[in-house]
Amino acid sequence: MLFRSNPIIPAGARRSVRKFKQKKWNGEITNVNNLFVWREQGLGDELEFGSCLVDLDSHLKNTKIILECDSRLVEIYKRLYPRFDIRPQMFNDNGYTLFDDFEYHIPVGSLPRIYRRHISDFKNNQVKFNIRIDLINKYKERLSQYKNKILVGICWRSGDRKSTRLNSSHANISYAVFCL
Repeated sequence: MLFRSNPIIPAGARRSVRKFKQKKWNGEITNVNNLFVWREQGLGDELEFGSCLVDLDSHLKNTKIILECDSRLVEIYKRLYPRFDIRPQMFNDNGYTLFDDFEYHIPVGSLPRIYRRHISDFKNNQVKFNIRIDLINKYKERLSQYKNKILVGICWRSGDRKSTRLNSSHANISYAVFCL
């Protein structure tokens, strides 16, 4: 992903250099034919803000939604949102997307401004992951020797290794607890 510096933005903050000929969608217009949702931050932020995609899907039922995401999320999002056109992030050296098949765009990080305006907006909008049975069976077999143990899986650590980022509490480790 490409970024440029901006003297108004604090040190360490990153902003996308993406450019669009199309208008930015602000959530007010509902008769949109094609909406392009794009990633502008890291994978963790993309997943966090991606929780609003369920709201977008129900809000714009008659709109073709094109979601551009990190390549590692393409297959996951295809299972979650089968009616979306999902593709990996692609843009040229000037910051313009390689496709011109939409009339409005919005970065995924702007969706909470539309769909999470009040604390009550967080209650009923859970993402329902379609779990791959083949992977469940693979990991059950792989971890079967630990059958009577509580397992904690470490998911990832931020790839941004700057000292300012390492001090960020949410950037270091995510975990999950599994009981087989």
